[in-house]
Amino acid sequence: MTTLIDIVRNDVFAFLESNNELLFNERDFQMHLATWLRNSTNHYDDVDVEYYVPRQELDNYIWESELRLDIVVKKDGEYCPIELKYKTRKVARKISRFDEDLTSNVVVMKNQGAQDLGMYDFWKDVRRVELVRNRFERVKGGVGCICYQ
Repeated sequence: MTTLIDIVRNDVFAFLESNNELLFNERDFQMHLATWLRNSTNHYDDVDVEYYVPRQELDNYIWESELRLDIVVKKDGEYCPIELKYKTRKVARKISRFDEDLTSNVVVMKNQGAQDLGMYDFWKDVRRVELVRNRFERVKGGVGCICYQ
């Protein structure tokens, strides 16, 4: 039996395989993926970004920041949060804006070389999704994704 998590995981991989656009940062990745999930698949009843959950609703939530899940999809009354990490290296290239090529190379991404911090952030996201799953009956699990540009 195919679960919602299986569908989401397959769709995230399909997006990564089909996307040929340069994604500038994690937010850009998030928005492109959410738009693709909404428009390129018929798998979901709803796709939300920056899905807010008040931290006081979650037992053992130890972080100061509020919880905003990157993407949450809904299908047949079940929910699946998607947490993304998008690590980049410095890239300078020519790009176009408003259908015009810019005249010089621009640095479009910064170098994020501290992989130990990136892994901490990933496991923090995993823990936060576990807390959400434990609190909300209709959340059956989640999907985490780390991508390196």
